[in-house]
Amino acid sequence: MLFRADRVEASDNGSTPEPARAGAVIDAVDPELREDTPIKLFFTVPSLAEAQRVAVTVGGEVFDETWEGEGFLACNGRDPEGNIFQVREFTGQ
Repeated sequence: MLFRADRVEASDNGSTPEPARAGAVIDAVDPELREDTPIKLFFTVPSLAEAQRVAVTVGGEVFDETWEGEGFLACNGRDPEGNIFQVREFTGQ
């Protein structure tokens, strides 16, 4: 299993989300990134490299930029609709 959600965190960055657009068509080929939403989910993955590989096969992307937190490495990514998420690989440190 690549994505396992043992814990979900949300963060409010103070922005106001755009209203939902019923019936909106999403350009899945090159979606506009939704970076200003008040919630960003993160998922713990066994391997960031594997997450990058699998994300592409389902129409998403895990970005190359990686940073280190306390006990984990992290990357942001986008789903096919442009929603931004984060994947974290625990380092055990």
